[in-house]
Amino acid sequence: MRVSSKDQEKEGFSIPAQRKLWHAYAEEHGIHLVEEFEDVEAAKESGRGGEELHRQSVRRSAQGHAREKAEQGHWPSVAHIGYVNNRDVRRTDVDRDRGPLIAPLFAWYARGNVSLKELPPLAMSSGLTHPRRA
Repeated sequence: MRVSSKDQEKEGFSIPAQRKLWHAYAEEHGIHLVEEFEDVEAAKESGRGGEELHRQSVRRSAQGHAREKAEQGHWPSVAHIGYVNNRDVRRTDVDRDRGPLIAPLFAWYARGNVSLKELPPLAMSSGLTHPRRA
């Protein structure tokens, strides 16, 4: 397990998230982990540097980081319509204006009252707008 910078180490996702993912992967594939190593040096400092190493590391860990953030209650990207990003606690909250307009749409669809094709016009007629187009 490895973090490539002190900032990444401070984020709180890197080493614990990697450990969790590696253990889950090992268990899922019947692999017995014998020993773990942690490396918190920058790639340049450790002599293993290189752009390709960095790209591979980013590629492998991006999905795991997003999953770990979601499991911790953080939304790994921009909040969906009906929610807003709460930057103070780095989580999402229900949008006070748009959130209550979303629930009936789900209920109508779940009961079979409307099709997916019918939802957008209903959403607009109920006052639901996209935050960037409001």
